[in-house]
Amino acid sequence: MTRFTNEWVDCGVSNVLDGWTNIRNQHLINVLGVSANGAVFITCHVSSSISASSQNIADLLLQSIRDVGPNNVVQVIIDNAANCKAAGKVIESTHPHIFWYGCLVHTLNLLMHDIVKH
Repeated sequence: MTRFTNEWVDCGVSNVLDGWTNIRNQHLINVLGVSANGAVFITCHVSSSISASSQNIADLLLQSIRDVGPNNVVQVIIDNAANCKAAGKVIESTHPHIFWYGCLVHTLNLLMHDIVKH
């Protein structure tokens, strides 16, 4: 893993949050560290038992930022849903040097759903 993480001190890392549902219909949230050398799995949370509130999402991200080292993280990338946007604002207020960005794939997926509806 150090092959991927050595550059984080010099070049930074993006913490990427990705939610999905497994075959047992449990909602899971993965957090990956992504940099020029590739992606590294940081953690996974079974989130079926907790609400997807902005504070709960922010807490998961804040923990992953602490795990990676706040000085190493340059941005977090999460969905564009209102709760995720609010969580991004919590991250930015807690760590002013870390920026929140919405996931482009999620944005395109929402756009395609809107196009198909009309």
